[in-house]
Amino acid sequence: MDMDSSGIRLAEVRSQLAMDSDSDSDTTVTPKKEPFPDFDAELCVPDLNNRHEAAWTYAFGKAVQNDIRTRYVDPFITPHNPGEPFTRSHILLEAIKDLLADPQMRETTRQQFIVLINHTLHLHEVVFHHSDKFLDTKETAEAKVLAEIILSYLVWMDGKLRDQVIAAEQVAVVLDQVSKEKTTICERYCRMTTVVSAHLKKPRPLERRLLTLFLEVYEAWVHNTFLRQRNCQILAEGIPVTGRIGLSRRIIAIWDVLTRCIENYSLYTWATRTIRANYFAPAMDLLSDAPDIWQQCWDKRSTIHDRRSIHPGQFEQPLSGQAVKIPQQFDNMEEQRSTNGQSTPVAELEVAEA
Repeated sequence: MDMDSSGIRLAEVRSQLAMDSDSDSDTTVTPKKEPFPDFDAELCVPDLNNRHEAAWTYAFGKAVQNDIRTRYVDPFITPHNPGEPFTRSHILLEAIKDLLADPQMRETTRQQFIVLINHTLHLHEVVFHHSDKFLDTKETAEAKVLAEIILSYLVWMDGKLRDQVIAAEQVAVVLDQVSKEKTTICERYCRMTTVVSAHLKKPRPLERRLLTLFLEVYEAWVHNTFLRQRNCQILAEGIPVTGRIGLSRRIIAIWDVLTRCIENYSLYTWATRTIRANYFAPAMDLLSDAPDIWQQCWDKRSTIHDRRSIHPGQFEQPLSGQAVKIPQQFDNMEEQRSTNGQSTPVAELEVAEA
């Protein structure tokens, strides 16, 4: 009895294991289909995988950013007065260091702004910490040189951005003309992309953020404190000092040009967005029918090619959408003479056929 009961129980267990097999009647053999299939990461919990991938990407990005800052940013950007208390100016300096260490920042832009920030920190040290007397003769001359270096680079940058804004306006005019051409959408789209790629550059939000943050750093380290102390000094001065006046104008001009750079970058970004919304977005909507358009163009081209191969030289400029009429001519002049009984000039024959 025990053997029979155990055999019955074993058969029941095997039948349960074979529920997913191809044969439902066979309960005494191992199932052909695995009851517990392998885990497929692509089919199971896609949101969880995306979160894990995003977390890994963020972690690697932070590691690269920390490496860039340790190697290329921190050794070159250091305040000249480390004993100064940690204030908002230092917080802004740490923020711009993190931004310069971003892996997506272009190397040339990083190096240029490292130089600008170093000159700004040096200007802060010369103006506020080299002498007990504010804007002494020696400090004024040295500060004027540093301010001139910063100002000259910002003026160059402002000119480049202004040229980009003008180029974007001119490209918009050209794209408006291209969009009205009587050609296929594929041809118009190719022409528009050629014009844009040749004359415009893609705006980078990271660069605009860098300009804005550098303005805050300049205000915190030089501009605001200088204006407060300089205003008090002007009231106390009996005789105006030419060197101090020139330095004051350069300090204010740096702030003005830097603000204009940010405005021009915003104008350029807005111009590119307008171009994309007015010309490329409608073109992309029409390109959804591109396979049909290409097929029609190919069929028309094939028809013209076949007709040219049969009658060469007679289909140079066929009218689109209209059937091309094939003029019927005699095979030779002998057949024409036998039909009319007399020869007909070539000019009269062409006029008659026309």
